Amino acid sequence: MGSICERICFRMGFTFGLHVHRNSDSLYAGLIVGAIWLFWIVGWPSSLSYTNALVERWLKSLTAPWLVSDTSHPQTYISKYIDRADKKFGVGVNRPKDPKEDDNLTFEWELGLSQEYLDLFSSLSDTEKQWFIREVTIEVRKISPNLPNFFVNSDLSHFVYMKETASLSGMVNRKTLDHALHTSWTDYQTVRLIIDQKLEEAVQREQQREPTIDGTNFTWKSLDDNFPLGWIVFSEKLGNRMSNPPPAWDKLQFKIDPDNVHATPDFSKREVIWTVGLTSATKLTTGMNYYENQLNRSVPMKVGKVYRLDQLFEPSQPRIWVVTLGDNQRFPVFALGFRISQEPTPPSPTPDTVASPH
Repeated sequence: MGSICERICFRMGFTFGLHVHRNSDSLYAGLIVGAIWLFWIVGWPSSLSYTNALVERWLKSLTAPWLVSDTSHPQTYISKYIDRADKKFGVGVNRPKDPKEDDNLTFEWELGLSQEYLDLFSSLSDTEKQWFIREVTIEVRKISPNLPNFFVNSDLSHFVYMKETASLSGMVNRKTLDHALHTSWTDYQTVRLIIDQKLEEAVQREQQREPTIDGTNFTWKSLDDNFPLGWIVFSEKLGNRMSNPPPAWDKLQFKIDPDNVHATPDFSKREVIWTVGLTSATKLTTGMNYYENQLNRSVPMKVGKVYRLDQLFEPSQPRIWVVTLGDNQRFPVFALGFRISQEPTPPSPTPDTVASPH
């Protein structure tokens, strides 16, 4: 049986061990209950309920200059709009219900042109409008070369659209969401600067451009360069325009009444039938002069391609050339011009070959 002392020590040890064992069980049970409450009620750290709660707390914690408003949408778990107090930026924040995307919080924003900028854009030629849109697209893409969700739209009131995402899987926290919002704001400011810069450049380019002939891509100067001895433009919009420089003393000077010139387009055949009533072609020195001739020729309707019309005059003298400047079916534009035929040296034109009036 052992001594009384041994029995007392055994009883004390048994009682102490029993109490320790019972306390450990209680602690363990408490941890299990707490974990169940945390992960069942609050959710796992990467679960839908947990991350939704985290995002909602983050949205509620935002302070000035940020303003948060609700934009509930049935296709989202979370749908808010974050605006700046200065009203210069707003971003939609959404968590879509699409299983393929519900691990992400999206930040979507767009930037349209103000009325002032729309007026400036409207004043540009088609060439400069296309240049502006192309340059903005190139520069915006440089912000994030791998960003698939960005568009530069033809609708200028919604000119640039961008969608960026913050992953809600893993160890997402407030810092992650702050960074995503700051990135959107920074990108927005950068795009505004790009638009400001490129629109200013487009306006400057437009101002430096020489005026084009209405309905064409050719300038008036290009006609002077290609037909230095004179030209006539035939346009229903503009009427007939003429350039009649002073004659060279030893060169033929043409007299043609524009009313006696007919350029008849055949759009089905892509041809132009020219009928030209020549009043005279004379020079101040001795030699051949020409009077009351009618010239007829059908030429292909190829914009910018120059064709020699006459077969009458000696090679050292000016010849009559014709060109289609614009092939709009309602308002085509044609020109007749004078220059001396010459042997071609690239990129100079040869008879019946291209001689672009650019």
